This record gives sequence, C-alpha cells and structure tokens, in this order.
Amino acid sequence: MYGYIQICKPELKFREFDEYRTYYCGLCRSLRECFGAFGQFFLSYDFTFLAILLDSLYEPCSALSSSVCIAHPLKKQSFIRSEVTQYAAEMCLLMSAYKFDDDWKDEGSHFKRLLGKIISKKDKALKDKYIRKINVIEMELEKLYTLEKDSCLDPMLPALCFGNALAEIFAFKEDVWEEKLRTIGFHMGCFIYIADAFDDIKRDIKKDCYN
Repeated sequence: MYGYIQICKPELKFREFDEYRTYYCGLCRSLRECFGAFGQFFLSYDFTFLAILLDSLYEPCSALSSSVCIAHPLKKQSFIRSEVTQYAAEMCLLMSAYKFDDDWKDEGSHFKRLLGKIISKKDKALKDKYIRKINVIEMELEKLYTLEKDSCLDPMLPALCFGNALAEIFAFKEDVWEEKLRTIGFHMGCFIYIADAFDDIKRDIKKDCYN
C-alpha cells in the first residue's frame, strides 16, 4: 500500500477529521517506539486505514494521550495507541522494506537499496514474530517479481500476487473476521497494483521498464 488509500478531507466533519488524526498520530508514535525516529519516515495513510479498520472490528483496549512532537512542537496532538496501531506499524515497516527492494530491482536505485538494508536490520525480530505471514508475503512477491521480469502480458497475474500479499497483511488474527479481512485486502491489493501501473506508464515507457 503506497499512497493510494487516503481520506477525502473536504467530505469529513471537523470531529471526524480530528478522530482520524488520532489514529494517524498513534501510528506515528507506534513507529517511533518500535523502531526509533527512523521508523517515522515510513508513516503512511494506507496503514492508518488498516489501523482504523481493525480497531472498528476488534475494539481493543486503547489509550488516548496527547503531546507535542517534532512535526507539531507548539501544540499538543491527541493520539490513540492499541494492539492494532502496533500491528499496523509493524506491517508498515515490513512492506516498506519490500518496496525499497522492489525499487532497487526496477530502477537500480542505490539509495533505495541502502534504505532497504537499513530496514531489514531493524525488522529481523518482526520476521521471526510473523514467520508464517512473511513466508506467504515473500512467496507472492517473488512470483510477482518473476512475472515482471518475464514481461508478463496479463496485468492481472502480478496484480493477483500483490492482492494475495495484502490479504495476508489484513488478516490480523485467525478468527471470525479473517476471511472478510482477507477479501478486503486481496481486492484492494489488486486495485493498487493496477492503479500504480497506470500512474507509472509514461515513466516506465520512457525508462523502458516493465509496466
């Protein structure tokens, strides 16, 4: 999920936007507490959506606090913390590592490769914690990379791989919500892959990259 799941701010009431910000800031706090200030660079609207979705289903015990931060040094910002913001932060870091690895393969960006290596050192403990999820995600992303490398002409085949990977991320627990969350993640992943390819088509043609 790389920037495609965002809010339509003009459609939100002030109260609704303020509530959204508590999750956004909560995810930022979780990233910082788990991975240090470096982790905050990967704060994402997409994973804020995941945190809100999971919170609405599981209604976990949460803590609402407020404090200043680097981005808002003069005014305290409210933020919410729970097991789902923690999970969203962990998945955010893992997917950021995969994204930078993909950018390195596609574009040969040494800077992205360096970022990927830095994240990989930090997410080693997460890979041990989520070993089954990681195996599924890496298998699907490897299939996707192979299809792209072979210049697959059917855009849905790599999109299905990304959909399967995102379905694994959305499946927070093995319970009554698992199947529905997997379905949401799968279709969202397919859409994101196709939308991203459409957005990049001119650049990819210019650089002679797979699209």
